[in-house]
Amino acid sequence: MNVNNLTFEKRLEFTPPRIGRIVVIGCGGTGGYMAQTVSRLLYHYKRHGREIGLTLADFDAVEDKNVGRQNFCAAELGVNKAEALARRFSRAYGIEIEVISEMLAQKSRWLSRAARENITLVIGAVDNAYARKAIAESLSCCERTSWLDCGNERDCGQVLLGTSAPLTKKMLRLGQSLGALAALPLPSRVHPELVDTRIKKKGVSCAQAATADAQGIIINQAVASVAGQYVYELLEGFAIDKFATYISLRPGSAKSLYTTTTELAKYAGRDTANANAAA
Repeated sequence: MNVNNLTFEKRLEFTPPRIGRIVVIGCGGTGGYMAQTVSRLLYHYKRHGREIGLTLADFDAVEDKNVGRQNFCAAELGVNKAEALARRFSRAYGIEIEVISEMLAQKSRWLSRAARENITLVIGAVDNAYARKAIAESLSCCERTSWLDCGNERDCGQVLLGTSAPLTKKMLRLGQSLGALAALPLPSRVHPELVDTRIKKKGVSCAQAATADAQGIIINQAVASVAGQYVYELLEGFAIDKFATYISLRPGSAKSLYTTTTELAKYAGRDTANANAAA
């Protein structure tokens, strides 16, 4: 029995493929801290002889309201966010960082191609359904790509891990007999509202919400820390036994969804090639 999970049910282990490239989409609140965390990890692996590519994608420029609230300084005002972070961390850690500065909608084909060419981890740190839907649609034709989605509100947030390969009911039955999984449900399947473009935003961006004190100043770093642990476990090839983690800072609580048959059955799709695709 695990005291954090409070269940006796056995967890099915997901062992990730060896990742060759990490793509961070969204370099603002959480994404800026994720870029630093991933750069640190890649520096560590490079020192041990393992090269892993890194791409940062964002079309926004650093504004005054971002300084202090996000991982930027005054000297970077007016610079594209992905470019600013790439310059800083490539120099600090001696790693090459690719930059994509156009809107994600214009780069969805690029993302699909990159994911097909390499075993890729896509880290989404975006704040709207359109961007998440573009990620989900880009990965729908890929086989060996994982999507780690980060999101937050005022002082709470979530990190969700899924795979482009669909988790079907047949696969879940097979996994139950083997005690192992070859896929996890996509974030867009666990929380369909994340890609529902019919749901209107409540009006402001993450930066504006933070400035108006509608979003805490620490939550982005906290979500990035949780996501960083997922990235580390994926890069190390550890057996993954959770696919979602929710945190709330004011009560100081955290809860994960674990890879049990009961939990995964809620999200397993039909036995078709599109079972994991976004609605």
